[in-house]
Amino acid sequence: MQAPAPAPALKPEPEPEPPPPPALWYGGQTLGVDFGAVVLLIVGGALAASSSNTSAGDALLAIGSTTYVLGPPIVHVTHGRPSVAAGDLGLRLGAPLAGVLAGGFFGLLLGAGGGSDDAAGIAVIVGGIAGTAFAVAIDAAVFAREPKPAPVAMAHPPPFALSIAPTLLMVRGDREQGLTPVPGVVGTF
Repeated sequence: MQAPAPAPALKPEPEPEPPPPPALWYGGQTLGVDFGAVVLLIVGGALAASSSNTSAGDALLAIGSTTYVLGPPIVHVTHGRPSVAAGDLGLRLGAPLAGVLAGGFFGLLLGAGGGSDDAAGIAVIVGGIAGTAFAVAIDAAVFAREPKPAPVAMAHPPPFALSIAPTLLMVRGDREQGLTPVPGVVGTF
């Protein structure tokens, strides 16, 4: 009779990789810049449409357009993400253009069916606005996410921690002297 074979030794399972840290969202900053651009464009458009102050309206339209195109990419650069800024700049130029072209295509279809030129013009404007809104949404929802740095773990924590800080106490002396400064040092360990 033979002795039963020993059970194989169980190897401890390796610890699973920790999940990647969540991204930090800064889309509120890009949305704030876009909101400012939209306000400038609306006020500029209203002034340009009025007969009283077209030069101010044209200036606000130019400033609003420049803010829309360059403002959020500058936000990405300030977050240390120049490649995202370049992609955002391309999106901000390309999406409205694609919207205008799509609107123009649908406007031609409307015009070919006996529609008016006004309908074609409105289709172009709606396409441009839709492309702009698409670019703003993608920027805020997708591009404006900064990877959170992983915490740095110490391989061997120190056996103790020591901190020392200088102090300056104001001590009341007798009535003639008033307050007297007393330097000192405090520490924790």
